[in-house]
Amino acid sequence: MNTVELLPFSAKSLESIRDCGFLTVWEGAVRSSKTVASVFAFMCEVIKSPDQRHLMVGRSQSAVMANCVDADLGLIDLSGGLAKIKRDKQNETYVDLVGKRIDMFGGENISSFRAFRGRTYGMAYIDEANLQHKNTIAECFNRTIASKSRKHFMTLNPDVPGHWLYTDYIDKFRDEKLPGYRWFHFDLDDNPAITEERKAELKAQYTGIFYKRFILGMRVNAEGGCYPSFTEKNIVDHYPEKILFVTIGADIGGNGSATTFAATAFYMQDNRLSFCIIDEVYDTENRNVETLLANWEQFVKKQKARFVCADCWVDSAEQLIKKSMERRGVINVRNSLKNPIVDRIRFLDLMFSLGRASIYKDCKETIRAVQSAVWTMSGGKETRLDNGTSNIDSLDAAEYSIEKYMRDMV
Repeated sequence: MNTVELLPFSAKSLESIRDCGFLTVWEGAVRSSKTVASVFAFMCEVIKSPDQRHLMVGRSQSAVMANCVDADLGLIDLSGGLAKIKRDKQNETYVDLVGKRIDMFGGENISSFRAFRGRTYGMAYIDEANLQHKNTIAECFNRTIASKSRKHFMTLNPDVPGHWLYTDYIDKFRDEKLPGYRWFHFDLDDNPAITEERKAELKAQYTGIFYKRFILGMRVNAEGGCYPSFTEKNIVDHYPEKILFVTIGADIGGNGSATTFAATAFYMQDNRLSFCIIDEVYDTENRNVETLLANWEQFVKKQKARFVCADCWVDSAEQLIKKSMERRGVINVRNSLKNPIVDRIRFLDLMFSLGRASIYKDCKETIRAVQSAVWTMSGGKETRLDNGTSNIDSLDAAEYSIEKYMRDMV
């Protein structure tokens, strides 16, 4: 029995590993073994390659490390320890794989490609390819033009059918019958290492379009309301019992938008952390800074008089306001994390579906915001419609108050 047969690969994974050509794509559901199969394929090709330098790209260098290199069954594990993380004289982190160098870069921003522009690589591995900026993808292909063994590897969860990655690369190359092009679709059943119990847990973590994409592995458009799981059962007429702590979110208005504050109470429900948005401020007056700060301080003190308050998370674009809030000394003030909007929507809708998120009945603006939020496309990407027809500001403040805990609650 060889090494490959000892690894948790399905027949489809084994097929995808063999004979990788100019572009091999692994697309499909979460936890379907796309990353393990693709990293193993990339590793094998790097070892065989006459080229000495290769490239791995993800949303950030740390994401490449966490998802592909230093993960369970990542590059280090799959290589049996032959892959080693090193630093060069310029203090740049890279992977040494039997004497071959693999550089790692983030690629989600418009200028990310500049970090590796001008370098020459043999092969390029692109994790979560649909989440990278199109400049990054183009540069990955540009950097391998002089390669002796030019090959590219892409992984992704399905996106909107009209995403530029499909029209410019994946479907375009398929339609052109490009030599060396191979595409594989994966679902949960393609991962032999995952149990039926774990499959059920994963399925419970997604709703609506996210279930279709991340569980069924389908390319679907986001249409209609952002929070289809929100119902009357998520509107409560009393505060939770045994509140652990309260966090506050603040979104600063301007140019026609409202200034909004949200107070969110966290508590345990069936031994799982849950939350309820218990108080709000929605102010469209665009008051002067001193009045805004006075109103904010009053809101914070109101919560502190009733509950243990942790932090106040403020729109990170409003640094002057944030510093003024800090000087008042009433609560620890922090920059909002501003996770991607799609991630925030998915998380909140999931919590609504599980009954672990609720809104107190008097928070009428927040309730209205959740009920009226709809999907739209902007720059080829999905986002919430923000044209004044729905109250995005209350959603932003509420999300700022909860997003620190998103990863721990899923």
